[in-house]
Amino acid sequence: MSKKIIAGNWKQNGNIKSSIKLAQDIIRGVKKNNIKHEVIIFPPSIYLLSIKNINKKEIINIGSQNVSAYNDGALTGEISATMLKDSKIQYCLVGHSERRHILDENNLSLCEKVSRLRENNIKVIYCIGETLKEYKTKRTKYILNKQLQSLFKSLNKSKRSNKVIIAYEPVWAIGTGLIPSAKELSNTFGYIYNTVKRYNESNEPIKLLYGGSVSPENAQSLMKTQYVSGLLIGGASLIAKKFIDICSTIWDKYTMQTAILTIHIILAVILIILVLVQQGKGADAGAAFGSGASSTVFGARGSATFMNKVTTVIALSFFVTSLSLAYISSNKSSGSKSLISDTVQEETIDKQEEFNKP
Repeated sequence: MSKKIIAGNWKQNGNIKSSIKLAQDIIRGVKKNNIKHEVIIFPPSIYLLSIKNINKKEIINIGSQNVSAYNDGALTGEISATMLKDSKIQYCLVGHSERRHILDENNLSLCEKVSRLRENNIKVIYCIGETLKEYKTKRTKYILNKQLQSLFKSLNKSKRSNKVIIAYEPVWAIGTGLIPSAKELSNTFGYIYNTVKRYNESNEPIKLLYGGSVSPENAQSLMKTQYVSGLLIGGASLIAKKFIDICSTIWDKYTMQTAILTIHIILAVILIILVLVQQGKGADAGAAFGSGASSTVFGARGSATFMNKVTTVIALSFFVTSLSLAYISSNKSSGSKSLISDTVQEETIDKQEEFNKP
């Protein structure tokens, strides 16, 4: 089972002291809880190297929130992909809604950023998503298609690996406490997956993340959505305990699932062997203990009774693990309850519509 991605975007928050402490707390939490996910934090650019220095054992990954579309030049205040590479930064966010809608970044400039990052072997988390107005007018799929089409048109021009992670963040869900319903998430991620599959000329799988009002309370249900490979977390990543709680919750779930699946496979193999031994040429396997030894070892009725008992126990155990896996699978596409409804406070809607104005 592939690693899940848990990413924390700190945005423009904190100072040098609080940022270092937060990073230290997250690193300690990941070690203490033995979290095996790919954990990434995106601190403000000015603190990247300071945090890099306290992560010398690379317990977590560190990424930049932004990058220039150019490798060099007279671009005051910009940070290039080559600079990030020199600083050994592994990841970079591109296309976050705040940069699209507040700083007017468009698909063309964002694709240039992706190209520069890929040239420098820096992994990209590319954000897509619709505004509240687009959501309410049922234009979500149109917007997502447009964003993905321009991305893969750029990616496919290059023969480089298409290792780009797609993060779906509904703009109206960011920082509002609102999230799509389970059905909406399932439909949207199904659409994103099929669209990526259609446009992506590389055979390499592309991971999909969800972002927008992620919390310890809803993280597990969000991760049950089909095709979701991880989470991009905003506000909750600024509190170490909340961020680690999210990581631990998901890790516990997938550790249990992996353990049950492993036991299930082992039981299946043992069950097949037992059946073959009793019904095939191995039916007289008890004779291996000696002509009279089977009665001594297994009791008066010999090896047959012992083998029957073992087979029964293994079969019952296999049945239990089957039910457990079926239960996990049945909850795979279920999600958290929709928080978008006709009763959403007008104040919240007005605030989002004002934010989404070009």
